[in-house]
Amino acid sequence: MCVTPSDNGHAVTLGVGRTVEVDLHAPNRVWSGPSELGARLLRQIGGVRRDGGAVQVTYRAVARGRTDLRAFERPVCPPARMCPQFVIAWEVHIRVTGR
Repeated sequence: MCVTPSDNGHAVTLGVGRTVEVDLHAPNRVWSGPSELGARLLRQIGGVRRDGGAVQVTYRAVARGRTDLRAFERPVCPPARMCPQFVIAWEVHIRVTGR
C-alpha cells in the first residue's frame, strides 16, 4: 500500500506483516520524515529516502491496533525573495488488523 499527500486525513487498513510506503512530494515544497504517533505498531524498513524536497519511507505492520503517521510540509524559499512562511501538517490514520 502507498500513501501520498492526497491521503492527508484519511484512514488506511492493513494486516500485520504488510507494508505501507509513504511517498510525500509536492512542487516547491520540502517534507519532514514521517513520525509515528501513539502505539508503535509499525517498524521502518531501511532508511528515509530523500530526493530534493520529497521523502519516501516504508514501514511494516508488526502489531494490531491503531496508530498515526505525521509529517510536515513547508515551502522552498529562494534566497533574498519574498516567501510565505507556513508549515502544513500531513497525517494518515492507520488501522492494523490480524493477518
